[in-house]
Amino acid sequence: MFARLHLAGGRDEVWASLDGLARLDASLVAQYAVRLGHPSTVARVSFFLDRHRDVLDVDPAVLDRPRAAGPAHPARFDPDVRETVRLVAEWNLLVPPTFTGDALSEDLA
Repeated sequence: MFARLHLAGGRDEVWASLDGLARLDASLVAQYAVRLGHPSTVARVSFFLDRHRDVLDVDPAVLDRPRAAGPAHPARFDPDVRETVRLVAEWNLLVPPTFTGDALSEDLA
């Protein structure tokens, strides 16, 4: 779903759908994202897992490999939408401010 947001109803639909998850094998999801070989997808998946670490009981070590496979340059969470975004430096990902919900990132146009 994170690889082709437009095929899953768009970024807001994907985020809202996955927000309701109570259980997930984060290790398998992270491994799958890395195997896809798309750094921006790795960043999207990792950002989601990181933001839901407590709810999904994600072991921080699970995110080590994806961290190394992420994009070299900032990638947009949704490349089809041009709006104000925030850089989440840990994942080199430009996300809508509504997805961060805190001050861990900086606003960009």
